[in-house]
Amino acid sequence: MIYDRFYIEITNTCNLNCSFCLPTQRKAQFMTLDEYKHILSEIDPYSKHIYLHIKGEPTLHPELKEIMDISHLYDKQVHLVTNGTLLEKLNFDLIDHPALSQLTLSLHSLQELSESQRQETLKSIENLIMRSKNKHFSLFLRIWNENNEDILNWLRKILGIDFEYQANKHRLKIGKNLTLDFDKEFTWPNLDLPFVGDIGSCYGGIKMMGIFVDGQVTPCCLDNDGDLGLGNVFETSFKDLINQSKYLDFVSGLASNRLIEPLCQHCTYHLKHKKRL
Repeated sequence: MIYDRFYIEITNTCNLNCSFCLPTQRKAQFMTLDEYKHILSEIDPYSKHIYLHIKGEPTLHPELKEIMDISHLYDKQVHLVTNGTLLEKLNFDLIDHPALSQLTLSLHSLQELSESQRQETLKSIENLIMRSKNKHFSLFLRIWNENNEDILNWLRKILGIDFEYQANKHRLKIGKNLTLDFDKEFTWPNLDLPFVGDIGSCYGGIKMMGIFVDGQVTPCCLDNDGDLGLGNVFETSFKDLINQSKYLDFVSGLASNRLIEPLCQHCTYHLKHKKRL
């Protein structure tokens, strides 16, 4: 089994408290370097692409440089999603790191900042955009709804181009390695939400896997509190975890358009996914 990507949550803590991000009930913590090395050794044959989050802000991790170095040692391509507020506070130049494959800035997070913080972060992001031209990685600027008109106007000004918010198109490539990523805000799946249905499919467990900061393995990058947990990679090999009946039944269900897990039956994201299949 080869996966398109693994989501590895190096921390589940964040420096912001965004209204669109569902709070997790899991214990706040940071992954150690030894734990990260162990995870990469377990999943090494299964994918080259690593996303450093499920929940949490990865640039908060005090050893992010070492994590990037380890990723490079294992020949992994790192995709990093950040709110962008801490990029200039890092102790290394992230955009020059050879392991960085894609950097995504969640610009909709800026609405949660005070005006002074917002202006400081916008200045930092503008500097990063200018410095990123002709770099080796892809830069994505993510905007989750068309109501962020001030951010859209700011982008039009600093990029020197005119464009419209295009949710249906989803992505608009505007440079060699620069892409605008448009989308609508989604609802995190939650067992307390209304029942949606038991018919459907998605990429969870088939094209992607996730590993929480405490080592729990999940087939879904939106599994906020580990409701789909398959076991702990610090206690059981990843190979054994994906050969157990719980995982095999899960992916078999998706392959036949059946949602067998309660969390999936309370999730609306697969409806959005259906449109893109």
